[in-house]
Amino acid sequence: MKTKFDIKSVFSGALLGAALVLALGAATNQSRTAWEYSVEWITLNQGNTSASAIQLESINKQGWELVSAQMFPVAGQEYQHGPTMVLRRRAKPPKE
Repeated sequence: MKTKFDIKSVFSGALLGAALVLALGAATNQSRTAWEYSVEWITLNQGNTSASAIQLESINKQGWELVSAQMFPVAGQEYQHGPTMVLRRRAKPPKE
């Protein structure tokens, strides 16, 4: 069985496909999200969790979100630092 292609159909299909790819490419958002980062730690005062909760709520209200957390115990002191946290939030656009 021989397969025949109509050159006009192939050409119009390729042209339609290229137009579709260009239209979708132009419609996508090319901007990148800029982030600002902060490193914070939670202070633990002999198991006082209410102070830690207030500190976390304050960080959250400022728009920060958690990226990672790591514990670094400090022995032999009256207080210990809780987890060290890396936070991020969307950077504000520069003022013009």
